Amino acid sequence: MNTISIHVPDSLAKSYEHADKEKKTIAENYINVWLNYFLNSKSANDRLFDIMKETSEIAKKNGLTPEIMEELLKDEE
Repeated sequence: MNTISIHVPDSLAKSYEHADKEKKTIAENYINVWLNYFLNSKSANDRLFDIMKETSEIAKKNGLTPEIMEELLKDEE
């Protein structure tokens, strides 16, 4: 992972400097997600399809087959 610098108001910089490690980690995670979303050049549809593809791969790795999914959906009717 790389480090970048951004300009923030003095009061925000001081608040960050005095925050505990857990709060700093949470703040960095939120900033990473926001920057990724803001700077990502993919369309909303492309991002949705990426999420769907990743979810499908995770489901397959965990043993969820199309047949099992069909049975689960039948039970919901």
